[in-house]
Amino acid sequence: MSWLILLANDVARTGSKAATARKIGISRTAVSLALSGKYPAEDTSRIEAKVLEALAGRVPCPHDRTDIARRACSDRATAPMPMSNPVELRAWTACGACPNRPKEGSHAQ
Repeated sequence: MSWLILLANDVARTGSKAATARKIGISRTAVSLALSGKYPAEDTSRIEAKVLEALAGRVPCPHDRTDIARRACSDRATAPMPMSNPVELRAWTACGACPNRPKEGSHAQ
C-alpha cells in the first residue's frame, strides 16, 4: 500500500491532519503538502519512512525496494551472517549500511 494512501486514510479516519501529523511526528503543513502533491522536497523518502513506520509498522527496505515489517527488518539486520545462501548474504550485507538498521541493543516492537 502506498504511503500516501496510508496518510490519506488516517486523515480521513481521524478527521484531522493535525492529529495524523502528531502521530507521525511531522508538521500538519507537511501532511497537507504531501496529500496535495506539493511537498517541496524532491526526495520524499524521509516523510515516507515516517508515515510507514507510524501508520503501518513498516519501513522502506532500500535493498529489496519494498516496504517490510519493522520486525523483519530488525531480524534480518541482527541475524548471524548467512553462510549458505548468497541471496540472504547480499541482503544481510546491505543491512550493514542501511539507515533503517536498528540501533545496537534495541529490539523491534
